[in-house]
Amino acid sequence: GRVSPNFTITNDNVISVEVPVGIRTGPISITGPAGTRSSSSNYFAAPDISHFSPMNGLPGVFVTIYGTSFHNASAVRFTAPGGFVNAPIYSWNYSLGYITVVAPTNGITGPITVIAPAGSATSTD
Repeated sequence: GRVSPNFTITNDNVISVEVPVGIRTGPISITGPAGTRSSSSNYFAAPDISHFSPMNGLPGVFVTIYGTSFHNASAVRFTAPGGFVNAPIYSWNYSLGYITVVAPTNGITGPITVIAPAGSATSTD
């Protein structure tokens, strides 16, 4: 869908926009008196984790993380003693909003974090 966020026109070449909550990765379009123009590249929204499943399991189990803006995620981190451990990414479907990873051997109960180009998201489960 389309969102009309708050914006400020600084000059003929600069528009500052407040990124709305829930925005997804995609092109940016601007509509003015001369018509509508869209960016040739995508804006990458920060990722957001809605939930993951299963909520617990042994090392080696597949864990699917659901959310938005996982495009080009570079890492999925599980809580581990003294910090975190990266989990191998097994599969993904960005358009359906999930990444599946293999639970790491030394992961412990705690949040899961997805690292993507536009930032990171940590689960609240």
